[in-house]
Amino acid sequence: MPLYPAMALEFAPPRRAALTTGLLMTSYHAGGIAATGLGLTPAPAAGWRRVFWAGVLPAVIAVPLLLKLLPESPGVLLAGRARDRARAVADRYGLPRPTVVAAPAAGAKRRLATVRALFHPDARWTTPLLWLWPDSWAPSRSPSYRWPGAPDGPPHLPGQRSRPQGFGVVA
Repeated sequence: MPLYPAMALEFAPPRRAALTTGLLMTSYHAGGIAATGLGLTPAPAAGWRRVFWAGVLPAVIAVPLLLKLLPESPGVLLAGRARDRARAVADRYGLPRPTVVAAPAAGAKRRLATVRALFHPDARWTTPLLWLWPDSWAPSRSPSYRWPGAPDGPPHLPGQRSRPQGFGVVA
């Protein structure tokens, strides 16, 4: 998911960057809502496997088209030593021509300092707890976000008598 907003922002006109991002993110979530609604309608009659394969069909069509029609980023082309292609893509889409920039002076040392900051005394407990406590980063597993009829806990808890049926559904 992080790739398509970055690509859209790279190719969007500077004055339309916020609008492009907003439309893109809104479309993503609207598509998820529409897919859920469409999936719930035929699923009881057709079964989930047919609904799954019906969802695969658009991807099978879209992926080859995207690979053929989407241009590569001029920065990526320049990094791959394809300067002429990078300039051609930049000129075609009205982008600034990419230039080679020097690596930051701190380099890897700066990245290591960023990782160390996660374990700074101010964040010493927060960082490991965020990694270990699933409800802190996955609100869909939190009891306050459960849908009606969902199990009270994950199906893999020791001592739970129900057996998992897949994707957290407990029989």
